[in-house]
Amino acid sequence: MNLGKLLKRIFNPRPVENYVSDVDMFLEKFDAENAEDQYATQERQKHERIAKFRDTAIDADEKNKLWEEF
Repeated sequence: MNLGKLLKRIFNPRPVENYVSDVDMFLEKFDAENAEDQYATQERQKHERIAKFRDTAIDADEKNKLWEEF
């Protein structure tokens, strides 16, 4: 076995199904126990809005409405 394959086998083991890391369990428990504050809510809503614009196509008619006022 060459060195590249050996290193890949050592550092990239096959994923184990249904495995949840300790960090993920801690973060899930923390989120459940602690309410989201005002600034975190605003930040989440801002990023949801950005994702909506990124993921949704704009019709050609709506795109032209933007420039009608100029």
